[in-house]
Amino acid sequence: MNRRLFLGFGLSAAQQQQCQQLQQAIGAPYRAVISENLHVTALFVGQLNEPQIQRLISGINESISAQQLVGFQIVFDTLVYWSKPQILALEASYCPAALLNIHTCLTQLAAPLTELPAHEQYRPHITLFRKAKALMPMPNTSVTASMNSLALYESVSTTQGVRYQVLEQWSLANS
Repeated sequence: MNRRLFLGFGLSAAQQQQCQQLQQAIGAPYRAVISENLHVTALFVGQLNEPQIQRLISGINESISAQQLVGFQIVFDTLVYWSKPQILALEASYCPAALLNIHTCLTQLAAPLTELPAHEQYRPHITLFRKAKALMPMPNTSVTASMNSLALYESVSTTQGVRYQVLEQWSLANS
């Protein structure tokens, strides 16, 4: 059985609360992402079966033990609208080198396992609203996050909507 997966970074309770306050301040008439689902995607992996998942986990374990993946701090400071996925997101205007390294490493680990979606450029963001139709004015605020762990998430459909469940989590080396 295939599972829909992505790799990413969870937000602390304080960061989730900041995002919720920002959602309320924006007041968009779109579907707000619930606080438990707020995250920063490092790489959308897509559908994998159990043997593929285990190979991915093994590769990440090797990268973690070799200290190739290090923690970082990032500031999300720009509200953006992406028309194709219909999202309103908080984006970082600067992507730290450590995060670009993580994205590249994970892409190399996942590419032999699945067909990854093509993206022009990796853009770290936190999706705040789905089913968005236009950009809304942004209050003068930002969210600063220290990312010290990486997680493998499964996207699970429930009667209450999609939920992201952590399957595996890794601590990142200090930068």
